[in-house]
Amino acid sequence: MTNAAAEQVFVDDQLMLNVYSQPDSSSERLATLRSGDAVERLETLDDFALVRLENGLEGWVGANYLTSEAPALVRLRTIEAEHKAATQKARKQFDEQIAKLEKHNAELQARIDALEKAAAAAEAEKSEPQPAPAPPPETTAPQSSEPSGSTFAWVWLPLILAAGGLGYFAGWQTLARRIRNRFGGLKIY
Repeated sequence: MTNAAAEQVFVDDQLMLNVYSQPDSSSERLATLRSGDAVERLETLDDFALVRLENGLEGWVGANYLTSEAPALVRLRTIEAEHKAATQKARKQFDEQIAKLEKHNAELQARIDALEKAAAAAEAEKSEPQPAPAPPPETTAPQSSEPSGSTFAWVWLPLILAAGGLGYFAGWQTLARRIRNRFGGLKIY
């Protein structure tokens, strides 16, 4: 016997319990019960219990195999049924919420489409060429005694140049004075 190909296995929890006609395992077998089957215990005699099956048949089974608590398999089936019911309820609520959100989404999409159409219409209206305004009626302006634009520029141009030159000379003198003050009266430029 080698352990090279060993595999993990489990003990089967499926219990098969025979129902006998007398409180003796050598008597006639009437039925077979499986784990989780519910029966009514009517009487107990030594290691046997008289039970009534769901179909009304009465017989004897090993008392050690009966318990007042539901076995794990029955509890598991109950939990699975509750889980299935809860899942179906949650799925229904989820589907209702999705339908509500889809309806709301459709309403919002319709609003967006309407706003986009209104914006496009406004843009089209804005980009349409507007009729040119009518030209103002021609009137003759009275002749003024002011000099024309070109004469005005020639008068001010020398004044502006003179002011710029005076500003340059004043800045140069200020800088020269500061340099002399910094270097003890020496002119270094």
